[in-house]
Amino acid sequence: MRLSNRLAEATELRLPATLVFDHPSPRKLAVLLRQRPEAVGGLTPQAESRPPGTLVGLLRTAVESGRSDEFMDLLFAVSRFRPAFQAADGAEWVPDLLRLADGFEQPVLVCFPSLLAIFGPHEYARMATTFRARRTVLALPGFRDGEPLPATVEAIVELGARGVLRGTKGAPFALLGHSTGGLLAQATAARLEELGARPAAVVLVDTFALDGGGGGAEGPGAGTEAPSRMTGAILARDGGYGSVDDAKITAPTLLVRAADTSSAGVVGSWPLEHAAVDGRGDHFTVLEEDAPATAELIEGWLREVCPQSPDDM
Repeated sequence: MRLSNRLAEATELRLPATLVFDHPSPRKLAVLLRQRPEAVGGLTPQAESRPPGTLVGLLRTAVESGRSDEFMDLLFAVSRFRPAFQAADGAEWVPDLLRLADGFEQPVLVCFPSLLAIFGPHEYARMATTFRARRTVLALPGFRDGEPLPATVEAIVELGARGVLRGTKGAPFALLGHSTGGLLAQATAARLEELGARPAAVVLVDTFALDGGGGGAEGPGAGTEAPSRMTGAILARDGGYGSVDDAKITAPTLLVRAADTSSAGVVGSWPLEHAAVDGRGDHFTVLEEDAPATAELIEGWLREVCPQSPDDM
């Protein structure tokens, strides 16, 4: 994230948050920025005032006018028109996991992007730096604008399960998700257990049950800070997957609750069996400036529930 921010300052372009993850090396990225800045979606500051996308503009208006419920109804309708595939047809779309950190301790940590507001693997970049040289951190990449999306909850869960199995290559793994990403991590854990590939653990970072408040249109991600961090594709995806439900699992579960509830309005909660700890910051900063503290809480808990054997050291 620091590299992306410095590049944006140097080029005076508004660059995608996933810029660094989308290109294989800093050298190739530098050449592309110099020769073809439009290829990475850069916008000049003069163009900044243009609406970033129809759905994003509508969301901003809906939030500011107190009509979020109406917007969510529209979102559900729009999502039905995105190109999509079913669970049985998703083999060609199984994602390659992105590697955010390398380490030797097990289990490997696999992160699921949030569906709303903060999207993509970049939201885990700061946390991953704390795990470097200690624990491998992988992340699902999410979807690009224009790519077909899983048509159902079952399809996205199946895609996530296949991605985890392929990316971890037989190593023990734990699943982690922030906000709505926690819902997907939980559902994917249930699917993996059905497949006989039980996760070593599941970590939910300030996740809210769908019927527990804070996860709907008025919950985290629906504030006025959210629109500038969204794209139409992410919004449409969230509309289509509003029915993600919690599924019981046998893997131990940790809920990291944000201590500051001012941005969410409610305290992180989870209806199924879990351990809970209070982290620093609010719903957003828990993975931003407070990410190192969050990572240490997770690491301490993982060491308790997943003790290392001599062969793993």
